[in-house]
Amino acid sequence: MTNRTSKRAVVQGWGPVGLAVTLLAHASGARDVIVLGAPKQRLAMAKRLGATATIDLDEVKSAEDRVRRVRELTGGRGANVVRSPRSIR
Repeated sequence: MTNRTSKRAVVQGWGPVGLAVTLLAHASGARDVIVLGAPKQRLAMAKRLGATATIDLDEVKSAEDRVRRVRELTGGRGANVVRSPRSIR
């Protein structure tokens, strides 16, 4: 990532690990923190905890449409950092 005002992060998945990644991105000063996930209740919590936008996987089904939505939310720039957090089972 470059400077604090140009950081754009995408977090794919919003379970416990995604929560931590969202909080870290927000705390590090990311300008945009976009969370992809479901259900709506988790996405609402993501916004309360620092996500600037969310993409509901139940509404935006295809990967191409999700990428298009991220580009729209970032003024065509896309993300500097993309994380797909997974818990260890």
